[in-house]
Amino acid sequence: MSWKATYEFILSLENFRNIDLFDQGVYYMEFSIYYQDSQQNKQYATPYHYTQNNLGFKSQSHYSDQSIFEESTILDSEQKFKSKVFSIRYCEEEVRMNDLCCFRSEVNADNNYKLTEFYLECDLIAAFTTDPDKYKTEPLKFEKLSKFRSIIRYSSEGLHEFLPIVFDKMHFCVLECSFHSLLLDFKFRNPEFLFSQNLIQSNQEKRERSKSFIEKIFKSRSSQNEDLEDTDEDDNQLTQDTLSSNSEKIKKKEKVIKGAKYKNINHFIQEVTFNFQKESVQSFYQFYVAHLKNQFSKLKRILDEVQDYSDPSNEDIIQMPHPSLIQIKDVDANSLEYYNQQIKDQQEFESQNKNHNFSSFSTKFDSNSTFSHHQRPPIQHGVTQKKKKEHLNENEQNIFINDVQREINQISGSLFQIWSQFIDLLVQKHSKLLQKYMVENNKQISERWGESIFRQKLTTTDLFTSLEDYTSTNSQIAKQFRKKFYFNNLEPLTIENLEMFPSAQEHPIFFQEIYQKRQPSYVFDEILQDPNILSNQQKFGNHLIILCHGFQGNSYDLRSIKNNLIKQYPTAYCLSSKINEDHTDKDLDFLGKNLALEIRAYIGKRYIQCLTKMTFIGHSMGGVIARAALPYLQDYSTIMYSYISICSPHLGCYANSNKLIDAGLWIMQKIHKSQSLLQLSMRDSDNIEDTYLYKLSTKPGLNWFQNVMFISSFDDQYVPIQSARVLTIPNGSKYHNQMVENISRNFKCENIYRLDVNFKLDSSIDKMIGRAAHIHFLESEPFSQMLSYCYPEFFQ
Repeated sequence: MSWKATYEFILSLENFRNIDLFDQGVYYMEFSIYYQDSQQNKQYATPYHYTQNNLGFKSQSHYSDQSIFEESTILDSEQKFKSKVFSIRYCEEEVRMNDLCCFRSEVNADNNYKLTEFYLECDLIAAFTTDPDKYKTEPLKFEKLSKFRSIIRYSSEGLHEFLPIVFDKMHFCVLECSFHSLLLDFKFRNPEFLFSQNLIQSNQEKRERSKSFIEKIFKSRSSQNEDLEDTDEDDNQLTQDTLSSNSEKIKKKEKVIKGAKYKNINHFIQEVTFNFQKESVQSFYQFYVAHLKNQFSKLKRILDEVQDYSDPSNEDIIQMPHPSLIQIKDVDANSLEYYNQQIKDQQEFESQNKNHNFSSFSTKFDSNSTFSHHQRPPIQHGVTQKKKKEHLNENEQNIFINDVQREINQISGSLFQIWSQFIDLLVQKHSKLLQKYMVENNKQISERWGESIFRQKLTTTDLFTSLEDYTSTNSQIAKQFRKKFYFNNLEPLTIENLEMFPSAQEHPIFFQEIYQKRQPSYVFDEILQDPNILSNQQKFGNHLIILCHGFQGNSYDLRSIKNNLIKQYPTAYCLSSKINEDHTDKDLDFLGKNLALEIRAYIGKRYIQCLTKMTFIGHSMGGVIARAALPYLQDYSTIMYSYISICSPHLGCYANSNKLIDAGLWIMQKIHKSQSLLQLSMRDSDNIEDTYLYKLSTKPGLNWFQNVMFISSFDDQYVPIQSARVLTIPNGSKYHNQMVENISRNFKCENIYRLDVNFKLDSSIDKMIGRAAHIHFLESEPFSQMLSYCYPEFFQ
């Protein structure tokens, strides 16, 4: 027989958003949840009930109800939940899913049951067709396009989190979900019962019975007890029928059954408490019963937060079994810090005791064990430690066993009742709850990315004068930081996309300097914590973000940045400029005028009303083209919001210290007859003051923006770092410093962000010639995510 912990999971689906799917067709998703047992076999949770959330919701105009071809269902043979089948016809199309599915799983409730890691997988499946309506009349060939995998930690703590399911960059789309977990019950399972149940009872039968049970739970409380009793009678009858009809088959599995470690629950508790030592009995209670009670309290608090929840029948429903026998107090030793320390201590201990077997459950209950205090169930500090252990007498043992079983059953029943109310709340109010979870999730992820950002504020009277040059040492600092134990062992997220964060060795490191004239009018942390930000996104909805590619580039160069911005700020409009794709050799002023025309055409085509913010992001020469467009957009000067350039040669490339790069630019200019390269090298006139870049520095535009960020990399040898960062050079060229002064004139921005980004670059020809860092900004998914998550003040 074995001691089992029962977990409940809810996966609630809200919206599917097509961000960058190339192909029209019919799509759906399949979901599964599992954990890996001691033999690394996948043990799947059983999906047993599904319904629609947001009942009574009226579809908004940008959702297409006609895109739904088939309702969601449970795939019994595969233990998966299948979403609605829907069509995708357009870019940035949204489909409201409105699905909720319940899963259940049982794990061995040994000393590590709280640390059981579950995994959630989601397959994106599609059949490509330009006429999705064919799905209704003829079979289509479906194929798996992409897989999302996330790890779920600390499920026993009761998780309630936003879960953005994001697929790979070749199929970039996002499914907005919430995920919920509950430790529901502890059961002492008979292997004969488990084997016989699995032998004849199909998943379909299990689901129908569970579904019937759920439906009864949703009935009025007055009839609830009667329904539960009826269900229990059905369970008992099915069990008896199962055992009798399969007795012969069960006998063939006697070896499996005889392998059970414990005869009954009395034997189990006796073993793990060292023959009912009072201290170990207390630990047993805290580790199981008190923890189950804490789950009820936490879930009830959550319900209290979102509605006027009050039910006198649940008050004082959970009592201590025998407080006069053992003084047991509520303790909360279940924080993430507690478990992190538990993992560290266990790893350290196991490394020191490789030749010993400490896997037995009872060993970790022993107060004299060499395990640390964090590795066994918490013992009350108020209990006096004695050399001679006190034990419960036989009568007290029976009382303890009976009371523990009764109390677990009582708490579990109350948990299931309140869990059903929580499901009902999700069904009715999922959209509102999702906004709350979304804010919390954004804060967690931005803080995690922020672990690799070195931040410094520099107060100065001149935002364009370098106070101290740190960039030359940043590469060495980043190299050492990637080796730090702390950075390699960051606290994990409770629910984490396994593809999101790179290893410490591959992680980009940001060196952020904020040149500040005076105290800013906003505080970054307050923006993240403001619960009204995401729920009132319509305030920021009329925000147009323009992305500009560089020399011989195209609109897909900044695809990663665009996709992550759309994912993070769904109400913003994003324009990836295409108009100059075949013309980057031409005059910069011509390219700027083209971009201005493209922006005006986009605003007219999209019927963007009351545009309130306009933001530019330019890579390399694209940052200069964006500035060249500004004089032709003067009527929008009052709504210019953020300007971000990535390795852009604002002050030209004439000061490049890499002679190989200088020679390459000269050759390219001669071969391609490129006027733009001639202008960037400031060779388009014998008089520097007559060159295009110098004249551009005197024109208004950059001073219109509320937020300005210059991004560079010390390893980028294509663009001089002072040109990309727009800083004066002490004892430098008169014209260089004069251009900086021209740009800074009438600057209304109170802060200028300057980021030096260090990438872990592999050896290559590009690295040898100094080009690798320049193009890595376009290829690095972590860089794009850090930009979108960690700098919301530039995009909200």
